[in-house]
Amino acid sequence: TANGQTKAAHVTLDRVEIGGIRVRDVEAFVLRDNALTTALVGMSFLQKLASYSVADGSLSLKQ
Repeated sequence: TANGQTKAAHVTLDRVEIGGIRVRDVEAFVLRDNALTTALVGMSFLQKLASYSVADGSLSLKQ
């Protein structure tokens, strides 16, 4: 992480839901010791969408 090394476990999430968007079988890492203070949406989630874009500080998702 940007704060240095941490321990993590590689997992496959059955599903991830953000608003009305639902994606199945998403690879992820679970970090130990509260290494991050917020959740991150990674490419393993985004690449399963039809499209995504960022504009004016907002992330738009399309399934």
